[in-house]
Amino acid sequence: MKIRSRFKDYYDYVEHVYGGGDPKIPYNRDFIQDPTFVLPANEALPEGDTYLVLPSTFKADTLNIPNGNVRDRWLKVGEVYEGYRGLSVAGKMYFLRQDYIGYQGDSNPTVVTKVTKPWYVVESMKFSTRWPPQEWTEYSGTLKEELVKIHQYLKAPVFVFDTYSDGKIAVWQRVPGLGALGLPALVPAEQVYQELAMFMGKMYTENPDMQPQHPRTDIEKVEAHGFDKKQSFRHRK
Repeated sequence: MKIRSRFKDYYDYVEHVYGGGDPKIPYNRDFIQDPTFVLPANEALPEGDTYLVLPSTFKADTLNIPNGNVRDRWLKVGEVYEGYRGLSVAGKMYFLRQDYIGYQGDSNPTVVTKVTKPWYVVESMKFSTRWPPQEWTEYSGTLKEELVKIHQYLKAPVFVFDTYSDGKIAVWQRVPGLGALGLPALVPAEQVYQELAMFMGKMYTENPDMQPQHPRTDIEKVEAHGFDKKQSFRHRK
């Protein structure tokens, strides 16, 4: 796998350990394009946070993410809140958490929030239901078949996503830096690179359209038609 990116991540050095990566399996690690829309070659990538709402064929009910959003009328000054998102790395699901606090400005009576700790990976998440009453724990790093399908649809091995009560899934188009999210605390760099490389290799094998197109030389064209490149078919002896 050959990484092409505008930013560095904690597992990049492993590519050089494997001889610089396989150029036949490129990983464009910057932006996830909408599969239904081709970005013109001369158009710059968006700089802000943009997201894709996936088709309804992808179901959020198998991807448990706590709803960490709170309504404005619930906010209290000095109270700590949490927000949650999902991170998928080669089909493995990781829980992301963000901490923020209720804050009231001097000139604005409305209580808002400000981030006290940016998004970071947590090892596990506890869930519960009122009826039937039950509690369970899910751990980061669990392989989810629904996420594998989304990876194949997006042709991207890493993405951050949100789920909604109506069953929809939204994927953020900007590819995150896994090191900045704290993944090194759970997964070594060698393992991440190997899992991404194997996942990308499998996608390229199963999807011929993803194979890079290389223009053939005249000799290759001649050989493809059954002629010998050493002997001219116009002047056979």
